[in-house]
Amino acid sequence: MAAASPNDSRFGDYGTPSPTYQHGGLEEPEWLKGFEASKKTKDGEAPKRRGPKPDSKPAATKRQEMNRLAQRTHRERKDQYAQELEWRVLRAKDAYLQLVREKEELRHENQEMAQLLQANGIQYQSSCIRKASITQAESTYAGSSTGSFSGASSSRAQTVDSSPYQQSMSLNSPNRAFSRSPHSPGKAVGLPSYSPANTSNISSQSPQNQGAFGPQIPIGMAITTNHKASSTGSIPQTSKPLGIFRDDQISLDFVLHLEGVCQDHKKMMCVRGTNPNPAQLSGHALMYSCPPDRHYQENPNDDHYHEMPDVPNPELMKLLALSYDLPLNGEMAPVQALQIIRTHVRASDLTLEDFKSLTDRLYKYMNCYGCLSFVTAIPPPFNLLPRANNVVNQTTCNGKQYIYEQLSGYGYVPSNARDSYGDTLGGFGSSIAIDIKTWRRLRNGTYTGTLYAIPDRGWNTQGTLNYQNRIHTFSISFTPADSTTETSPSPPNLRLIYQSTKLLTDPKGNPTTGLDADPFGGISIRDFPLLPAATFTGNGFGEPGPGGKSLSIDAEGLVLARDGSYWISDEYGPYIYHFSRSGTLLTAIQPPSAFLPTRNGTVSFSANSPPIYDPNRTITPSNPQTGRSNNQGLEGLTTSPDGRTLYALTQSALIQDGGPDNPFRRQARLLQYDISNSRKPKLDKEFVVTLPLYTDPTSKKTPRKVAAQSEIHYLTPTQFLILSRDSGFGGGQDNTQSQYRHIDIFDISPPATNIASLVYNSTNSSIASRTGELKPGITAATYCSFIDFNVDSELNRFGLHNGGAQDAGLLNEKWESIAVVPVDGKNGRDGEWFVFSLSDNDFITQDGYLNGGKYRYMDESGFDLNNQALVFRVKLPKGVDPS
Repeated sequence: MAAASPNDSRFGDYGTPSPTYQHGGLEEPEWLKGFEASKKTKDGEAPKRRGPKPDSKPAATKRQEMNRLAQRTHRERKDQYAQELEWRVLRAKDAYLQLVREKEELRHENQEMAQLLQANGIQYQSSCIRKASITQAESTYAGSSTGSFSGASSSRAQTVDSSPYQQSMSLNSPNRAFSRSPHSPGKAVGLPSYSPANTSNISSQSPQNQGAFGPQIPIGMAITTNHKASSTGSIPQTSKPLGIFRDDQISLDFVLHLEGVCQDHKKMMCVRGTNPNPAQLSGHALMYSCPPDRHYQENPNDDHYHEMPDVPNPELMKLLALSYDLPLNGEMAPVQALQIIRTHVRASDLTLEDFKSLTDRLYKYMNCYGCLSFVTAIPPPFNLLPRANNVVNQTTCNGKQYIYEQLSGYGYVPSNARDSYGDTLGGFGSSIAIDIKTWRRLRNGTYTGTLYAIPDRGWNTQGTLNYQNRIHTFSISFTPADSTTETSPSPPNLRLIYQSTKLLTDPKGNPTTGLDADPFGGISIRDFPLLPAATFTGNGFGEPGPGGKSLSIDAEGLVLARDGSYWISDEYGPYIYHFSRSGTLLTAIQPPSAFLPTRNGTVSFSANSPPIYDPNRTITPSNPQTGRSNNQGLEGLTTSPDGRTLYALTQSALIQDGGPDNPFRRQARLLQYDISNSRKPKLDKEFVVTLPLYTDPTSKKTPRKVAAQSEIHYLTPTQFLILSRDSGFGGGQDNTQSQYRHIDIFDISPPATNIASLVYNSTNSSIASRTGELKPGITAATYCSFIDFNVDSELNRFGLHNGGAQDAGLLNEKWESIAVVPVDGKNGRDGEWFVFSLSDNDFITQDGYLNGGKYRYMDESGFDLNNQALVFRVKLPKGVDPS
């Protein structure tokens, strides 16, 4: 069933959080009052200034100087942490007041709904529902409304087992709605008789012949699935359904079958549904299996409540119309599910056996919200009619089968979105991580969670800038659209809602920078290796300023540690950095010497990416002579679920292993570190991953090129996801048709060779020839193709495409991140997982801001590239734990 998706306008919900909240006169709770008051001591005086006193004496000894430095650093970190806690409390306050406001809005909305129902002659008492949701169901289900209908028939008809569908289900179904009634042998429970009505003149019915919610449309008439009833209550009509739905009894049986979840307390609900006391009303009056008022008026002593009296078809139509008018908050009534099935493009293909299986599956998702509930409901993303072949691709990698089932989601954040510092959010798809502890599946089928993302080095299409590296936090709201089709595409169904930003600093608290590192030298800090550094003039943006020298980072990989800290891989070093949860550098892992870029026999961290204020700066040679190639460092980073093992993969081959040219730069190196002691990481193993080739139709000189990798993700101790792609094709590029854009799998189990030794890791040592051929005795990891981004039949289901016009539906060029979360919202033991991937838009916008919002820029490409996101659904083998 296609999920009800938000309007496109909702997907720009990225606004900067405000420390204060305009809550429209709602009173602030006592525990939040006074939090923002100015800080004073208990004597009412301003707090003392921290740090060394102006007239303090210089340290007499080196030890005293070090003690003072340590104390000052401790105070600074404590203050920084306190500020972070204050911000969290402000966020909690903001969220609390938002909930209060939403509660008030819902209360007013319910009052308006009550007036609407009463105006249509339907009894309503909201307190009944509220009490049920608190005391009985412990639910906060929104949009509760109850009511009862007047019976339209005074006669009671016999019910017979006439439907073949009914006969196939009545004895074997676990649902007691289809069990035999002890009070009425030989009759199926809850099955009314039905005679098809004349539908030829429905549209011309006079008002007096219409129900409170519009014309009395027979169940045999198909109804549009995404219709919201108009003020007149009329329901649009389409052609009569085909296939098994020619038998109207099947439709009636379906609704009754799903409503069977309430059989245990149906009598009480039916009685309450006709009780003249408004406080005793029951929402069961909104279910088809509830008898009309007249039944209990004429049969006050009737206790055959499991036997359905005659309810004419118009009552079901009233139920359908009312269901569309109620704010069901993402869920739907059985009668609505029926209409979605009947109007589905494949409805005519269903057999009775298919329909029985579908009904049984849906029954598992039915919820009765207590004896005062108004309607049973099912989660909207439930796949009512899966495609005939629910597999886009499947592959077997070293005996394990992986299945790409479908593209389930798409969303975006606008190109000009800004963070809490006033800077453009930019290419935060360089790497992402979803905190698995926050991942939840809500009752209505929507998923929520917290996503962390890093941009690389800021806007750099025209030169690097003094952009301070950072980590963004987003909240996720995702409602899968599993049954959407190419002919009826889904709008974006994934929302990334910006929350906050954390700036990164070196061990001394100085800001890091995205500027290209100096050709030679770096920053020396005790207990750290030589760190890449950029010396800049002015403010580093080509404007006046004091100049300076900062730790230079081109962030490409992100891992959340179990203690809340972060591991980030870099391309300049190429290093792996460990940052505290407040953003201060704790540890730097320098890879083996073979990885370090050298020029003229000396380590040279520059990637030959001159700053925007000095575009003519040149470095000789432009590419290093050994080590990582320019902008081809440790692009992929992942960790084991227990957080004890860290893996990092170069984007392509090292210079001496066949890089930097195509098609020879295929042999990427994978480093495996033991980080059980995060202060003393230890290289454990090292492997080779041979990257795939693709054909570039635009290049006559070198048509065969390497699909360099942009991210990896742990699956098992030997198997990993890997995002390999082409370059120069997609949104904002001259050529928009991508040739290779995959999330594949590689396996490092034997016969893959562990090459972690000095033989291969000294400065000039190599594992392959200059043409990329591996040396004898070295076997690369097994590589298996898996998820292809460029399958247009999947992209078209969300209005997207690979190649063609430069429009909002065109996929961006750079897809650089992977995160994996369970479909069940818990542990993924059923093997079903969602794979998230975000694009890096390189900060390309015509409305860009940096340097705290003071530096305005417009990318010379003329494009505005949104930050796009895709969600794939996959089936993983038993024992795979990518969380």
